[in-house]
Amino acid sequence: MSSIWGSWKREQKLRQRRKFAILLRLALLASFFISAVVVGFLVLKVARSSSLPKNGRATVVFATKPVLLLSFEPQGELTVVSIPEKTYVEASRGFGSYRIGVVWELGEQEKLGGELLKETTQEFLGVPVDGWVGSENGKTRESAFLRNWKMENGKEEILSLKNKLTSWAILIRPKELLNFGKNLKTNLTIFDLARVWLRAKFTRFDKINFLDLGQTTALSSLILADGSTAKTFDQALLDAVCLGLFKDSRFSNEHIAVEVLNGTEKQGLANRVARVVTNLGGEVVSVANSPQKASRCQIRGESQFLKSFTGQRLGQIFGCIILPEKPHDSRADIQILIGEDYWQKLYQR
Repeated sequence: MSSIWGSWKREQKLRQRRKFAILLRLALLASFFISAVVVGFLVLKVARSSSLPKNGRATVVFATKPVLLLSFEPQGELTVVSIPEKTYVEASRGFGSYRIGVVWELGEQEKLGGELLKETTQEFLGVPVDGWVGSENGKTRESAFLRNWKMENGKEEILSLKNKLTSWAILIRPKELLNFGKNLKTNLTIFDLARVWLRAKFTRFDKINFLDLGQTTALSSLILADGSTAKTFDQALLDAVCLGLFKDSRFSNEHIAVEVLNGTEKQGLANRVARVVTNLGGEVVSVANSPQKASRCQIRGESQFLKSFTGQRLGQIFGCIILPEKPHDSRADIQILIGEDYWQKLYQR
């Protein structure tokens, strides 16, 4: 009898252990599933907060000495532009003329962060700038990447500098990017930074366009009243030098006709916007003043054009209201009506 009782107890313990093992496995599986869902949600949230366009050309400005602009498409060439820090530019939001090398510090002082450098660079070159990278302490850092680089340097030296910028150590410690150390400040997500790094790392040398504006005829020396020197620029020559460097293939391949209208009393705004559209590879068919005034930028067009990459990208760049209606008395597929908000971003603090 005792042997039967002992056998029964052992069987019960074995069943309990099996039951516990099953429950433990289920708990681990549930924990893994919940963790995967949470991680997936966080990854999706970060991805959606990206500052860079998903499928089109992305451009990032670095607050270095000289100021560095890096622009690339998902497939295609990588463009690197060096802007001398002493280049005199018109700072956006009505701050007046400054050397571009101090615009980052000005943005930090005015609590605007890198947005001021981003907007100023966009107007200077006439190209959309999506991201910015700088230093938290408000200082413009010397670029380790371009410290000794000149247009006449050979292929071997440029390749060496490229490898330094895209070393695996940078991927592990992204805050070391371009000598910013622990003070890195940016509007880019960690995925954006990884995307920029990967694009620079794996682009073949023959697919990289290097342009040092200081070595071109677009910039010329200027002696200021205090005896210091600066660089001034000729916009027509600047556009000629940069011709084609910032073209977005998806944008240009859609061949969508764009009309730009100035819906304010301020002169020259339509030409500024048309310059950006043209440099992207867009087809601007008309630039004019509009009798209709607008407080905010508007984009009009039939649904098929507004849903195109061109329509979506223009709305993103200029922050326009999308109006699904055919432009009146126009041969354009898409009509951009510039509002007071664009002027305020350029000239009001």
